[in-house]
Amino acid sequence: MKIVVLDGGCYSFHSQNRNRIVRINLPNYNCESKTSSMNHGSAVTKIIDNYVQESTIISVQVFDDNQTIRARNLASSIKKSINEFHPDIINISMGTRSDRDGELKQAVNYAVDQKVILVCAADNSGAISYPAFYRNTISVVCNHRVKRIKSFNVVYNNWIDILAYSGHFSVEINKNQDWLIGSSFSTPVITAIISSIWSEKLVRQGNFIVKIKKIMSQMQHSNGSFNLKYHNIANDLLTSKDRAIFLPLNKEIFTIMNNSDFVVPHIISIYDYHTSSKIGKTTADIGYTSYVPKQVIQDMRGIDWESKDFNSVVLGHVKEISLLLKKDLLSEIIEKCNKYKKKFMHWI
Repeated sequence: MKIVVLDGGCYSFHSQNRNRIVRINLPNYNCESKTSSMNHGSAVTKIIDNYVQESTIISVQVFDDNQTIRARNLASSIKKSINEFHPDIINISMGTRSDRDGELKQAVNYAVDQKVILVCAADNSGAISYPAFYRNTISVVCNHRVKRIKSFNVVYNNWIDILAYSGHFSVEINKNQDWLIGSSFSTPVITAIISSIWSEKLVRQGNFIVKIKKIMSQMQHSNGSFNLKYHNIANDLLTSKDRAIFLPLNKEIFTIMNNSDFVVPHIISIYDYHTSSKIGKTTADIGYTSYVPKQVIQDMRGIDWESKDFNSVVLGHVKEISLLLKKDLLSEIIEKCNKYKKKFMHWI
């Protein structure tokens, strides 16, 4: 098993599981700075080392202290690492907010052609990030309902594939003990789990990413605290012929609307909860450069579910609002959609 970690580089350390650790800390490997703290990359590499055995883990420095990289450089790093190291899996615990030229998409497709699995961290906030957004990757986001490190839940009909551990990781980095949290550090655990089910026969099959998800759904370590009604939602496929209302007005909804390549349904209305200060304002009024700047934000209590003006609902995160309103808003909206025959897409 050979795993490449595209990250911030790695400090030298001794493997606890007889893994071979290879460090490629070269500034000219698409890294735009000659300096890197290497803390992030070291943590990701050590987490993988904790959960795999007798493998080769190649840590490649591709970003600097700011933990940023351009889409073009990341795409180039993916291709270069495949050609140079011939890995089975590439862990990418970072991403970019755009892929305007489609170079990351090309790199993802190249990885699939070469039978390489890309395991990518999604943005902690739920915003679209690349390459995790592309369907030929395994995209991972930490979720507060996953309480154990090796627990996870497989998601279908969403660009997010895996809900992973959201707690703290205790990692020794350069002789200091750090406590870390986030999708960046949940992702290497999923990489390790995928390495345990990898086989040459598996990746030689067509659409092997789908098959990996199927295997993981059969073996998933659910900690028993999942509300299946909440997580096992079959999102409807929305098309340009659909007319949708969007709610509530949070950053997930803004992300969807501001990514015109992702927004497929026509946006009919935008709603927010009744105590929001945004009610009655337009998206332009509150300082967002939105896909629909002239839309007036309405009180979600006024949704006319019998209206023929919309046939779909796009729902963002509602946990905080549910706590505020002291009711299960997600279940309520699902019931409304079922009753009035509305299509439904939930942004997990």
